[in-house]
Amino acid sequence: MHFAVSLYRLLFKCLDGRHDATVAAFEGAPAVFGIASNHSGGGGMNDGSRFERKFWRFWLGGLLILAIMIAMNPLFVNDVSPWGIRDHQSAGSAMRVDAIQAAWQAAGVMHIARWAIALDLIYIAVYSFGAYCGGRMFRAADKPALQRLGWMIMIAAIVVCVGDYIETICQFIQALRFAGDDGLAEIAAAAQPIKSTAFLISLFGILTALFVRRRARRSAG
Repeated sequence: MHFAVSLYRLLFKCLDGRHDATVAAFEGAPAVFGIASNHSGGGGMNDGSRFERKFWRFWLGGLLILAIMIAMNPLFVNDVSPWGIRDHQSAGSAMRVDAIQAAWQAAGVMHIARWAIALDLIYIAVYSFGAYCGGRMFRAADKPALQRLGWMIMIAAIVVCVGDYIETICQFIQALRFAGDDGLAEIAAAAQPIKSTAFLISLFGILTALFVRRRARRSAG
């Protein structure tokens, strides 16, 4: 948990050069990047501002949940699953899933693994919705570069949502049953690289768009 809080603080420092772990920080972050919430410079900004608050709350909230899951992952690291939960995601066969879950059961963390996978289901909805709202916000900007980034982020967010839910539901079923299934394991393993790639595209796309918007605002000022 200490790691998750530290990562959360680092995220705010990277985003706006300051940190206030309160709701005020969520409300103040958009202004730092020149995204006005109460006024607009044109018709596009009217549309973009509708998604602004949702973007900041859900996207940052999703990253916070992700930080918590990263902090939990060492609990599931052992000789059978050196990468923790990720090994369960990419197992690919019932035999491999059974081996991982047996190792977790022996370590006394199988019940925690089920809770971690359930938390992942919440994370998917929160992060992908926030990223989608961010894409809609940037798509409504006046700069063509931001509009293109907005479309890319929106598509990536949809792929993250669909791909990650397919993977995690397959995981969750096997964890609840405490029994691997070849079909579910294969589906989860196939979805894992797709959703991971889409996540990275959405994450770095958003960070790039925020950087472009901030520079544009500074140049205009």
